[in-house]
Amino acid sequence: VNDDAARPESPDELMTPNPREISRVLLTRTGTMKEVPFLNLLAASWIQFQNHDWVNHGEVLFNDIIEIPLAEDDPARARYWQTKMFVGKTQPDPTRRAADEHTPVTYINEVTHWWDGSQIYGSDQATVDRLRSGVDGKLRLNEDGTLPLDEKGVEETGFVRNWWIGLSMWHTLFAREHNAICDRLKVAYPHWDDTRLFNVARLINAAVMAKIHSVEWTPAILPNHGLSDGMNANWYGLLTNFFRTNRDRKTLAPVNIRNPEMGGVVGNPINAHGEPYGLTEEFVEVYRLHSLLPEALHLRRVDDPEGAETVALPKTRQAGSHKLTDRMAMGDLFFSFGTQLPGQLVLNNFPKFMQEMSIPGNPVFDMGAVDILRARERGIPRYNEFRRQLGLNPIRSFEDLTPDQ
Repeated sequence: VNDDAARPESPDELMTPNPREISRVLLTRTGTMKEVPFLNLLAASWIQFQNHDWVNHGEVLFNDIIEIPLAEDDPARARYWQTKMFVGKTQPDPTRRAADEHTPVTYINEVTHWWDGSQIYGSDQATVDRLRSGVDGKLRLNEDGTLPLDEKGVEETGFVRNWWIGLSMWHTLFAREHNAICDRLKVAYPHWDDTRLFNVARLINAAVMAKIHSVEWTPAILPNHGLSDGMNANWYGLLTNFFRTNRDRKTLAPVNIRNPEMGGVVGNPINAHGEPYGLTEEFVEVYRLHSLLPEALHLRRVDDPEGAETVALPKTRQAGSHKLTDRMAMGDLFFSFGTQLPGQLVLNNFPKFMQEMSIPGNPVFDMGAVDILRARERGIPRYNEFRRQLGLNPIRSFEDLTPDQ
């Protein structure tokens, strides 16, 4: 893609067509949620958990905003006398030196780029130090295995933006996993000190997450043979993937083939072709998967799978997360998520509650509209322009794209 194609749009372009109108007409969930029959809700919370390890643009600008006009028939006008929705702009990159950059725009990442479990451990030394117990390399946990709480009643961990019960579950699980790895390492290497146990356990924990994402989550949410073979070859290497069945595959083969394509990426040298590591902005856009979320959670207990308690998903946000883990076992929560289907990634299936959020300055804040706005603001080419950049013909009408009226 040509560098010039990554161009943030002008104020007029940002509103054409109006992001709120697109959200209302094309995203609003109509009737019951369209479900994915081959996934469970753990897949939805997993990708948010992973995303927080990879990229976040930090706080928006509160004194420099984009105004989205609301149509005359917008329900927010009648209900709240709100004529506009206000969205803080993405903060500029303070490290950018225009003369040294290839692309027209760059943005900061407030978390470490690396697949290093930073959502659990933190992306700065002060956070890492605060979360460690200082004993045998372990993280701080309560006696019942839950995460400690901060003064706001939210769990303490490496990354707590957008917090809800789905994140709390994964953060708790992998904090426990870290401590379990430390126990195994201390038996095998009794002379290791606290810091070495912590750092090696973190590496192992991050690798476990990377493997789950590569060979389990991605082939599950995009189930086709080509992608499954590709992801497994990426992890195990083409030769291991081709000559060994699932049960016989080993991440590190007895004889390591020193080539990432043939022998897999793990333990092999990586050629970055002289480029510093970074993530492209369309990578961020790919993971706007809000339609996976239901309006409510159906909570079941392992010993009573038929008796379900329905809890509105917004009730599990922020301090509501601990209120739930305080009265429900983690095993029951994972059982509940494992037996509930997520939403399809299709039009008119966006969570209603995410179109009606309330934040300071906005009685109604529509995340669907914001998702559309961010792509334009950060320079993601529009659909036809992206097709041109990839050497494809632009479409001339929606009938070229889909027969669905």
